[in-house]
Amino acid sequence: MGPLRRIPAIALFLVLAACATKNPSRGTGLANDCARGVGTTDKDKPIVCVSNTPSGIVVHPESIELYDVLPSDKTKPVMIHWMTRGGGGDLQIKMKTDGCVEEMDCNEKGHCHAKAIDVTGSKRCEYGITLDGKELDPDVIITDCC
Repeated sequence: MGPLRRIPAIALFLVLAACATKNPSRGTGLANDCARGVGTTDKDKPIVCVSNTPSGIVVHPESIELYDVLPSDKTKPVMIHWMTRGGGGDLQIKMKTDGCVEEMDCNEKGHCHAKAIDVTGSKRCEYGITLDGKELDPDVIITDCC
């Protein structure tokens, strides 16, 4: 292969390498699946996507229901994740209802997570989201697992 024929191959390699590093995990083993703006409604691994739009904050899903513990290991709580669509921004989550989650952690880079607290029956929990100064008040429903 001549030197001029190698240029497209090298360019393709650089583009692929750049794409692979553009969306790294956030220290939780999760890639930012919110790049499409769509979260998950899985009760054992929920992800809430947060978007900052000109008309305000938008979350997907709007309301989420999750188990209190993992169906596969009832000794481990379910982790709920909030991620920004762009993978950045000063995202903050503040629970307004007590007894819903513990160990809330926000990295100030577009990702927050918390552990669900074991409940009997179900519990509706209100919380506030702040992203770059804009606010929204959605809810989460924690249900007794299986």
